[in-house]
Amino acid sequence: MAMKLGLSVFALFVFLSACGSSEKPELILTSNGLGSIGAGTTYSVEAVSEALPGYEITAETYYPEGYPHPMIVVREGDETIAYVYPSLEGDDKIRSVSVVTTRATFEGKFSLGNSYTHVMPDYQTCLAGFEFELGSVFCRDRVLHNVYFEFFPSDAGLRDEYLGVVPPEHELAQYVVVSINWHRVDR
Repeated sequence: MAMKLGLSVFALFVFLSACGSSEKPELILTSNGLGSIGAGTTYSVEAVSEALPGYEITAETYYPEGYPHPMIVVREGDETIAYVYPSLEGDDKIRSVSVVTTRATFEGKFSLGNSYTHVMPDYQTCLAGFEFELGSVFCRDRVLHNVYFEFFPSDAGLRDEYLGVVPPEHELAQYVVVSINWHRVDR
């Protein structure tokens, strides 16, 4: 009997340990960053892995305009969760995080796929994307100036007359969130 009880306790311990080690943090972007990734986080695979346990973290370099753009990519299987970018200030900290998964929210209120009118109920001054972001529209959060949303038309019929310019409000109503972005604020 004591042997069975001992094995049961050991099995329960192993089960609980396994559950705890694979538990992933909730993906909530706030004015402070993504989860525990924030202004004080070192730009390294190790620091991002510690802040987001259970995700696959890799350092990569992309060349969208022919110039190297280093980033840390957060994935789960085939799904990309976020891109983490280094500081431009010459320090070793994170500059920004771009969330690209529907499983993350902005303060529990908005997520990818939400419409422009849901996220921006009052018409906001936004900026048009250019080069490899052509067709996108970028709008800052109304209250938090270090958070902005990237919107893109919800249908494939992107109208050429709006490439490089912000469409009128009635057209923006057809746009949805495709990324939620946080930038470090240095004080």
